[in-house]
Amino acid sequence: MILDMDMLFRKFVLHFQGVCGDGVQKYHEDGKAQFCEYLGRFQLDKGYILVFLFNKERMVGVQEKRVGEKLLMEAVV
Repeated sequence: MILDMDMLFRKFVLHFQGVCGDGVQKYHEDGKAQFCEYLGRFQLDKGYILVFLFNKERMVGVQEKRVGEKLLMEAVV
């Protein structure tokens, strides 16, 4: 699910992603690529991803990740 917000004359885009089971990494990478395409449609360079990861082997936290020319702020919970 992608949420667009306009606040103080700026546009913020938040992508919610829930992942679990086998193939988590591929599903997550595909989701990030799709989200970057979405950002490109609105000519934005920065987006936010909130990932609900249901595996035991997860690294919870916030990271900045660069995918191509886009900067993604990724929070894993």
